[in-house]
Amino acid sequence: MAHPTKEFSLERGVRQGDPLSPFLFILAAEGLNILTKAAIQKGLFKASGLRVNFQKSCVYGVGIDNTDLICLANHMGCKVGNFPFIYLGLPIGSRMKKLSDWRPVLDKFESRLSGWKRRSMSFGGTWHNIVLTCSTIEEAQTPFKTSFVKRIGDRKSTLFWHEDWMGAGKFCTMFPRLYKLENEVNLTVNDRLAAGHPSWNWIRDPTGRALDELKSIDKLLEPFTLDLNAKDK
Repeated sequence: MAHPTKEFSLERGVRQGDPLSPFLFILAAEGLNILTKAAIQKGLFKASGLRVNFQKSCVYGVGIDNTDLICLANHMGCKVGNFPFIYLGLPIGSRMKKLSDWRPVLDKFESRLSGWKRRSMSFGGTWHNIVLTCSTIEEAQTPFKTSFVKRIGDRKSTLFWHEDWMGAGKFCTMFPRLYKLENEVNLTVNDRLAAGHPSWNWIRDPTGRALDELKSIDKLLEPFTLDLNAKDK
């Protein structure tokens, strides 16, 4: 195969949006097209035989005159499409700033999730029991979060900051900014939670990211309550 120029080595690419990019793409695509045809002629592999059905295809124009778009569609033998349109289940060409614009997407998610719930609930009635429990809680007008309380031992010998007593990690590493503000780093879990809620003793009031950590640790501790009749294992 003859080459119009000598071969050259690639050293530097082009930036995104460079006007040279489309021409480089055409060169690469044309070279790939020639190689593919040569491989087919030599019997190295067979083409799938798939063809584009232009009668079912549409052409969309962005920043182009409608007359030119119609001429292009007639030349290709396809239809002129209008915005917005659906592609892979999502609307294309819509601003999507209103809730009503997202309604078809949300409806599709809800239908898929409802099917998933039906399949999941068939396994041993697990989901059925969960839904039944939640319904009972709602009818009794019991606060939802207080219905899922995790009881632990008295924790009189468990260090609050330095032991992984929740199974999520040591608090001294999970919340380092709070740990630096702690006035009593060797307190036990019992010392901290005996009152039914966390009792803090800071060197100074938490602010910024330390305050964010305080909100997170309070949320983690919320479902835990001490069982003073049960000893630590």
